[in-house]
Amino acid sequence: KEVLKGLKGKKELALIEIPVDKYKELLLENNKKEWIEKLGIDELQNGVIYASVIEDVVISEDKSKVFVRFNRFITPLILDLKKRYTLYELKYILFLSVQYAPALYEFLKKNEKLGEFKISVEKLREILGATAKSYIFWTRFEERVLAPAVEDINSKTDISVSYRKSRQKAPHL
Repeated sequence: KEVLKGLKGKKELALIEIPVDKYKELLLENNKKEWIEKLGIDELQNGVIYASVIEDVVISEDKSKVFVRFNRFITPLILDLKKRYTLYELKYILFLSVQYAPALYEFLKKNEKLGEFKISVEKLREILGATAKSYIFWTRFEERVLAPAVEDINSKTDISVSYRKSRQKAPHL
């Protein structure tokens, strides 16, 4: 968040100054290859950009600051994050350990402003990528996918999740 505050209103990025402790916190202590890969891919109209997010990293001589230059293709995307992406604290996603929890967390953050909402079990299975035939049945889906993901999210993130199955003929949550 602190890094992005300094970017507001800038068209191009040169070097961004980050205190070493923040750099370590963001990249070294929470080193997860998957978040770096996710940040480096963006779907654009008919194509996809595959690019490294960070072009250069320079550490000051006194080792008190880290300067980061973002890739020129990624820069406009970083400047337009609020419009194009769901923003959430990376630390929450990094520590989720249940397979479907990160996808559920991201979906819930996108819909956080709604508060309570309905979604079909079929649609939720699709969003979470829980498409195995064994998850067609509600009890198996709840036991193996939904309940563990909700428990993981409730114990490790900034949101609290609860659900109930509606009594409609087609299952909804």
